[in-house]
Amino acid sequence: MRVWLVLLVLSLALAGCGDKKDTGVGGEPFKTPSQEDGAYIITVTSSNELEPRNAKVPSGAIVEWRIENTGCYVKSEDGTIDSSNSPAVNRQQYNNGNIPQGVQWRWDSSGHDGEHTYRCSGKDIHGSLRVG
Repeated sequence: MRVWLVLLVLSLALAGCGDKKDTGVGGEPFKTPSQEDGAYIITVTSSNELEPRNAKVPSGAIVEWRIENTGCYVKSEDGTIDSSNSPAVNRQQYNNGNIPQGVQWRWDSSGHDGEHTYRCSGKDIHGSLRVG
């Protein structure tokens, strides 16, 4: 009886340890993007899709969005990711943070651990980025 009770308590305690979901937008799994020149690459494809749609990167990683479609403005729901706040984007005089086709935009995830749902404005493109 005691063994059964101990097993029950342990199983209930362990059940709460796995509440970090493994899927993001659209129920798709998180994937680690490829790396190039010290950055994790997320591509907005010419067919208006994110590759990967749900990305995971370590704390402090640099994330680079590459724009292959006609352009977009990358912004998270909580405002943490916002291409319009980027001096690099604004120096290029892009329209309100809209990153044009063929351009890359980098974001430093330092201090932003957590899950960030974001979209590419003007298009129905949504993704999620897990940092940490």
